[in-house]
Amino acid sequence: MSLAELRKRLHTAVDGEWAKPEMLEAKDKLASVARGAYEACLEQCARSNEPITECYKKCAKQVNIGDKYRQVWGSPTGAGAGGATYA
Repeated sequence: MSLAELRKRLHTAVDGEWAKPEMLEAKDKLASVARGAYEACLEQCARSNEPITECYKKCAKQVNIGDKYRQVWGSPTGAGAGGATYA
């Protein structure tokens, strides 16, 4: 199986899981994290001449969106498996 085929299968499987009724609450919680300061930052940045991909990066750092998502998921902060650092 090629990497492209594997990616497509994983994408389909994940999308299928998110579509289940029991996942709606989780989706709502994660979406609520992106509201507020993150959403406002993206809106303001998108109106500038900055590329939208840079806006996502800038705003994610500015409001520490990764940490907020980890709190919702119940994921730890600090050093992860393989030495990965969570900020």
